[in-house]
Amino acid sequence: MTSALPKLAILQTLLGTALGAGLFLATLGVMALASLLLPLLVVGHGEAKEQKLLLEQIDRPALLATLRDYAARQRWNSATPAEVPSLPDGTVDLSKLPPELQRLKPKYIWLDDDAIALVYGGALGHWGIRAFRPAVAGAGLRQLAAGLWFFTDDDDTAREKPSPGQHY
Repeated sequence: MTSALPKLAILQTLLGTALGAGLFLATLGVMALASLLLPLLVVGHGEAKEQKLLLEQIDRPALLATLRDYAARQRWNSATPAEVPSLPDGTVDLSKLPPELQRLKPKYIWLDDDAIALVYGGALGHWGIRAFRPAVAGAGLRQLAAGLWFFTDDDDTAREKPSPGQHY
């Protein structure tokens, strides 16, 4: 039995080391996961604050008129529709927008035959404000005024939208 005791001690030491290493690796795994998720949570919280600020600061009737006027000049009333001014990365060139739209700092502007949208967000999802032509009721997640809607990528009523960088 005396020879079994040193073997038992060695086995206990090895088992303790293995458990310790396992706990260490598990801790590293949790820390790695947290480092990946924390930025996503912070970004999500930041976007919620940005959405709330945008929705609180806008003069809805004035924004609707500005968006409709801009869309009419760019596409709706034009025989040769113009592109929305974009930078090489596909984001909107704010310096070429009317001052009222520059102040809102959209990342993209989506423009089609029936609607124009100020778009925010990025890889985690897009959201924004969409204005429809006067004869189009429109749809979205939340109506802000007649013809003016708040939308998100998760919005079931959202019509097919062009991908970022496609401004037609």
